[in-house]
Formats: sequence, structure tokens, C-alpha cells
Amino acid sequence: MHENLHDCDTLLGQLSMCLDNLLPEEDCAEVHADLAQCSTCQAYYRAMVKVDQTLRVAPMKVLPHDLSPQVLALIAQREKRQKHALGFTLVLSGVMSTTPTLVVLLGLVIGLWTSTNPGILQSGVDIAISVAHTIEALFLALGTVQNVLSPWILPVFAALASMFILSLTIVWARRVALMPSPVRA
Repeated sequence: MHENLHDCDTLLGQLSMCLDNLLPEEDCAEVHADLAQCSTCQAYYRAMVKVDQTLRVAPMKVLPHDLSPQVLALIAQREKRQKHALGFTLVLSGVMSTTPTLVVLLGLVIGLWTSTNPGILQSGVDIAISVAHTIEALFLALGTVQNVLSPWILPVFAALASMFILSLTIVWARRVALMPSPVRA
């Protein structure tokens, strides 16, 4: 059995330096003499030579020394997209949160208007009763309790849900707005 008289990692490091012409020729001759003693290192060295030859013939792509303008431009584009998304989300949340309130206010306006015009009130009551009976029949068919038909439960629930969504959006907006930006730094 052959016993290595050297540290393979050290020898391979020296061989790499020889390939890159970083060691004097007499030192490289000693390293190659040590290489002849170890078949494991010889296999690694053959692979290193193949990689070195491949890289030497490969076309080199020159990169600009300073990539920071391109990186900062990408960060600025990302922040712009986030701000657009934030604006859209705020508008959507605002619409969702005000719609139930507008429905309730419209109901109040219609109620006040119909209370001043008794003829309209009777027509409105007749329509409301027929709608209520239709809704009641639908809910009863679905097995829902009749108390759920209260005209205020759905708008109040929708308003609360919209306010909850709006508050979550505001929390998210503050979090995004307060994020540090490398562009501003």
C-alpha cells in the first residue's frame, strides 16, 4: 500500500499556483516531482489542467468595474412598482371601506325622503315588503334563521370587514413606506 508523504491539499494548491505561473520554475519542478508520488493528486491535477485549458480558450467578458448604477436603477424600479401597488391597494381598500357606509347613508336618505312624501313611502314600503318576503323565502328555504333578515346586519358586517381590510392595508403601507432604501442612503 502506498503512503502519501505529503499533504494533498497543499500539493494541489501549489499545482494550481504553477498552472497560474505564480511559482518560480524550480519550485514547480519540485511540486511536479511530488506529484509523481501520488496517484490521487495526479487525477486531480489532470482535471485541473483540463479546466485551466478550457478557461484559457473561453472568451472573456469584461464587466464594468462599478455595477452600482445598474443595481441602484433596479432597486429604484422595484420601489416604483411597490409604490404603484401600494397606491392601488389603498384606493381599492378605500372604495371597499366606503361602499357599505354609502349604502347605509343612501338608505337613510331614502328613508328621510320617503317619510316626507307619504305616497312614495307607501310605494317604497310595498317594494321593500315584497323584497323582504322574497329574501325571507330564500333564507327560509336555505334553513337560515329569520332574525338574520335584519336590514342592518349585512351592511354593518360589510362596513366592519372593510374597516378591518383598510386597517391591514394601512399597517402594510406603513411597513413598506418605512423600509430603508439603499437608493436614499
